[in-house]
Amino acid sequence: MVRLLKLRSKNPAEIDVMRDALQKAGFEEPMLQNFGSSHDIMVRMPPAEGETGGQVLGSQVLKVINESTNQNAAVKRIEFVGPSVGADLAQTGAMALMAALLSILVYVGFRFEWRLAAGVVIALAHDVIITLGILSLFHIEIDLTIVASLMSVIGYSLNDSIVVSDRIRENFRKIRRGTLTKSLTCP
Repeated sequence: MVRLLKLRSKNPAEIDVMRDALQKAGFEEPMLQNFGSSHDIMVRMPPAEGETGGQVLGSQVLKVINESTNQNAAVKRIEFVGPSVGADLAQTGAMALMAALLSILVYVGFRFEWRLAAGVVIALAHDVIITLGILSLFHIEIDLTIVASLMSVIGYSLNDSIVVSDRIRENFRKIRRGTLTKSLTCP
C-alpha cells in the first residue's frame, strides 16, 4: 500500500528542502516530485503502522512542509493505493488489451486479408512488448503518462501496419497470377 498526497503551493516548490523536513519529522521514505507545474507536488510514502485515516496524515505533512519552507501549501487530494487495486487494474487492463487486439484482428481480416491480420496483431504486440521491456529495464514506473505513450505507440504501429497491408493488397491485385512471395517483393 502507498500513500499519495497531492499538494499545491503558492510559490515554486523546494523539493529537496521538503524531503529533508519530512525525513526529520519521522516520515519514512518520502518521495516528492513535481507534476503539472512547479507549484504542484506529489508526496509518496509507505503507510505507517496502524494508520486509519488520511486526513490526519494530510494535516501532519502539510504542517511540516509549511513550517519548513513557508510555502503556504494546501492539500488537493489524498489517496491510498494498495496491491488489490493494482492487481484489479492490471487484470482489467490485460482484458481490455486482449479485446482491442482481437478487434484489430477482425477489422484487418475483413478489410484486407486474414493472412495479413495475424502479422498486424503480432507487430502491434511486438512493439508494445519491446517498449515495456525497455521501461522495465530502466525501472521506469508505469503511470497514466506512460499508458498514454503506449497507446500512441499502438496507434503509430497500427497506422504503419495498415499502410503496408494496403500496399500488399494492391500488389495482389496487380499480379493476380503470381505467388505470394512475388506479390510481396514486386515494386
